[in-house]
Amino acid sequence: MVAAPSTRLDRKAVVAFIAAFLAVGLTYIAVFIVPPLITVFVDDLGLSHSQAGTLMSVYLAGYAVISLVCGQLADRFGAVRVMGTGVVLAGAATLLFAVSDNYAVFLFSRAIVGVATGLIYAPGIAFVARLLPQRQLSTGIGVYLSGLSAGITVAFFVTPLLEDAYGWRWPFAVFGIVILAGAALFYVMARPVSARASRPPEFRPEEGVPIREFVTEPAFLRVCAALFVAMFVAFGVYTWIPPFFDEVAGFSASQISFALGISVAVGMPATVIAGGASDRTGRPLAVAGVGFGMTVTLVVLAAVDQISFGLATLMAIVAAFGVAGGLIPLFALPAMVVKPEATAAATGIATSAAMCGAIVSTFLGGWLVGVTDGYALPFVIYVVAAGLALVVFFPVAAVTVRSRQRSVAA
Repeated sequence: MVAAPSTRLDRKAVVAFIAAFLAVGLTYIAVFIVPPLITVFVDDLGLSHSQAGTLMSVYLAGYAVISLVCGQLADRFGAVRVMGTGVVLAGAATLLFAVSDNYAVFLFSRAIVGVATGLIYAPGIAFVARLLPQRQLSTGIGVYLSGLSAGITVAFFVTPLLEDAYGWRWPFAVFGIVILAGAALFYVMARPVSARASRPPEFRPEEGVPIREFVTEPAFLRVCAALFVAMFVAFGVYTWIPPFFDEVAGFSASQISFALGISVAVGMPATVIAGGASDRTGRPLAVAGVGFGMTVTLVVLAAVDQISFGLATLMAIVAAFGVAGGLIPLFALPAMVVKPEATAAATGIATSAAMCGAIVSTFLGGWLVGVTDGYALPFVIYVVAAGLALVVFFPVAAVTVRSRQRSVAA
């Protein structure tokens, strides 16, 4: 009789898991320095809202492009090497932004941050998936991606305070140095399990991953469509609530720091709760639907010209909690509809589809804010998109996943 496999991780695996959490958290600090500074870029540097929004869009473009191949890179060279390279690039690009005055250099720096994030996000999901048993997959990914919320929280909380005290360059300089230091720590912590969890035992570098086999599968394409719409909503929330607090609500730097920090901090428990609920119920799309349904609070922000600090913060907390938790079950889906040896490649390509939704979201939001001189229309569009996901894309993907799981079990 064969004993049941243990569900407990050994000490080296736990340390490696924490290292993956650290890598994604540090990188998302670099990503989300920009939204709290959008008003500064507009008022002090003379950028338009569209140009400021493009700083997020070009980041997402770099992310989307590298995501097409990051899974293959992780399988060929090992997830630890690929993720460590991403952390180094994120730190270096953030420092480059700090010392420049040129908009073209700003765009280049943000594109490199996008490439860096792509080298960490999907390979990190595959890395974590290989450390965990299948029945703990969503929970593990939820804990790993709570590092994302931790990074955004630090960026949203600290950036306004550093900018208010020392100027807009200081957040980039300070965080750039911290991220580079974190890259060295990541290598030390993750390296002991690099051979074990960097690539699946079924993978043969000379054969590669059968990408054509799964990218033409309707099941995989439906998952990609759900991720596209979900990320359209999520990045709209994260990018345009910060300048709304400044330009419409008129909050002070300390109020903005607190409101953004607390609203994004709830993403950490949200990701863990959503991952656990997905594993326990076996209904990941239902969990995602509950999360994205919370974005209806954006209607309140869209409907008012003046809003109290407490109410605006509460609405932002509910929306951010929803999208943070709602994304977790979705990013576990690619691993559920492809063969184990294709997990990294499939996650990378699905992430690229998701980033395309985020690109459209940030660019469209910036354009609409500039044209309408307000945030009502973008917020309404994000709520409508969330409703579309709930009614169309999530139910279709749910049927797809359950069908695929039944066929695998059979």
